[in-house]
Amino acid sequence: MKSDFNPIILKENEKIASLNENIKYELACLDTMDWNKIPLQIIKSSKLPPCIGDVFVVNPILEIYYPGIVVNANIIIDGEDSYYTIFVFDKKLCLDDIEPELLNKSLNSCSILTGPLIVERWYWKKGYFLNVSHMDCFIKENDYGYYRNGNHMFCDDYGHEISYIPQKLATYGVQTRYGVSYNIRKKLIMNGLKEAFVSKIGQN
Repeated sequence: MKSDFNPIILKENEKIASLNENIKYELACLDTMDWNKIPLQIIKSSKLPPCIGDVFVVNPILEIYYPGIVVNANIIIDGEDSYYTIFVFDKKLCLDDIEPELLNKSLNSCSILTGPLIVERWYWKKGYFLNVSHMDCFIKENDYGYYRNGNHMFCDDYGHEISYIPQKLATYGVQTRYGVSYNIRKKLIMNGLKEAFVSKIGQN
């Protein structure tokens, strides 16, 4: 399916236009910030490759953790097969209180914070993602997809054109090593989470 616009950006711009001026200011600060100042927090590194259905936690801000899930694994891009598709849920967690069975049940009713996102295994190796549980994949592969700007088309994880508009949609591309942090923090700012605000970072 072809298109002459990016529907993701249009939808996001509509959402931003409805937000208050304080949040708009924080979003503007985020877009001009050195991304080295908003890294994810290191939790614990892992040498094990993630699998489809693995539930992990990510720590974007202070002691605030959010769960995510791997929905596709071993995606081959440019001859490399160490790429994974993830979603991050809009659910605050305390790392010390995570009980896998209860967490898995709660994720079925949680809204999505951000995703789909294509990431490298690097996020697990460096300890930014920590696997805490496993569950049957909560989403079917054809429920999500991407808009590919250069080709003006909708595509799957592998960049192949698809003939439908996915229910869950993102711009196609592998996330940079600050991309996940940026995506999460942007959504948290849009949700009004003051801990995610960046205008005071670096100020005494």
